[in-house]
Amino acid sequence: MPTATVSDVRGVIDTSLDDNAIDAKLADAEFEAEQAIDDYNTVLSTSEQSQLEKYLAALFIRTSKEKGLTSQSGESRSLSYEDVMSVSELRVRVDKRDPSGTLADAVVRDTDRYSGSTYRDES
Repeated sequence: MPTATVSDVRGVIDTSLDDNAIDAKLADAEFEAEQAIDDYNTVLSTSEQSQLEKYLAALFIRTSKEKGLTSQSGESRSLSYEDVMSVSELRVRVDKRDPSGTLADAVVRDTDRYSGSTYRDES
């Protein structure tokens, strides 16, 4: 069972995922950490495990489910970005807390989702 909580993850990133989805990402984070770090439960204190799990779960969410967004528009285009921790910032946080040094780089950004503009050429 992960030591980090849904509230811990929500304290790091703003997400529209429900609590069950965040719990699933926390379980994934714990599993990956246990696989990467020998003697995970003895090498890291409970507090260190919690820190690693919350940032790793946030990284999983940012790279697979959501892209940070707020709204910004201009003439015939609209862009949206959220003022939250970026993927690279999350990677740094995970890397600092990971004695194996492998978890942050193992998470790959999902590039299959559409993230373009809504511009339509009406000519």
